[in-house]
Amino acid sequence: MEKKRRNGMAAETWRRFKKSKLAMLGLVIMLIFAFFIIFAGAIANYEEKVQSQDLAASFQPPSREHWFGTDEYGRDLFARIIHGGRISLSVGLISTFISIVIAAGIGAAAAYYGGLFDSIVMRILDMFMGIPLLLLAIAVAASLGPGIINLTMAITVAQIPGFTRIIRSVILNIYSLDYIEASKAYGSSDSTIILSHILPNAMGPIIVQATMSVAVVILDTAALSYLGLGIQPPAPEWGAILSDGKEFMRYSPYLVIFPGLAIAISSLALNLIGDGLRDALDPKLRD
Repeated sequence: MEKKRRNGMAAETWRRFKKSKLAMLGLVIMLIFAFFIIFAGAIANYEEKVQSQDLAASFQPPSREHWFGTDEYGRDLFARIIHGGRISLSVGLISTFISIVIAAGIGAAAAYYGGLFDSIVMRILDMFMGIPLLLLAIAVAASLGPGIINLTMAITVAQIPGFTRIIRSVILNIYSLDYIEASKAYGSSDSTIILSHILPNAMGPIIVQATMSVAVVILDTAALSYLGLGIQPPAPEWGAILSDGKEFMRYSPYLVIFPGLAIAISSLALNLIGDGLRDALDPKLRD
C-alpha cells in the first residue's frame, strides 16, 4: 500500500513537472550533458585528445576536426570540456550529497530536541552563514591546498550551514503535525521518528535545494579552479580551462567562450530543473 502511494506521488510529480516547458528544457539540456560526460572516453580518448600535446596544431579555430578548436598546446578543446564536465559535475554531486547527509543529521536533531541544543547549533550556523559561501570555500581550500579531494571537502563544508538551516526549518513544520504526536504516543523511539517519519517527508524541499545547489557548486568549483585553488593543470576542469584560455582570449576567444558556455548552460539547466521540481512538489500549486 505504501509502495503504491509513493509510486502515485512520483507519477503525479512527474506529470506536473512535464507541464513546465522551461523545466523540460533544462532536463533535456542536462541529459545531453550527461550523455557526453558519461561517454566522454568513447567520444574522445583521454590520453590522445586531452593530455597529449601537439604544438604544431595549437590555436586552431573550431573546425570539423576540432569542434571547439585547440588550445595553446594543440589539445582538443571539445575533448577537454567533456572530460572536464566529469570533474565539475562529480564535485557538485558528491559535495552536495555529503553536505545534505551531514546537515540532515544536525538539522533534524536541532529541530527535534530544540531547547539549548538548538540555540547553540543555530548560533554556530549564524556565525558561518555570515561568510558568503564562496569566501568560506576559498578559506577552506586555501588551508587544505589544491586538489580534487580538498576542493570537494572545501565546498562540502561551505554548504553545510545553509542546508542545515533549510532542513531544520522544514522539519519544524513537520514536527508539529498530528502523525508525529501519534508516533510518540505509540512509543516509537526518537531515531525511528526522525529517520522513518520526519526526514522522508522533508525530502521534497531538500531535493529542490540540492538540485539548485549543484548549479552553485559548479560555479564555485570553476571559480576556485580559476583562482588556482581547485583542480590543477593538466587535468581538465571548466574553471581551469577558462583560466588557461584568458591569456589568449584576444586572439583566440573560443578558448574562453566554450568553457564559459558549458558553465553557464549547465548551471542554468539545473536551476530550471530546480524551479520545475519546486512547483511540482508544492502542494499549494496542485490542480
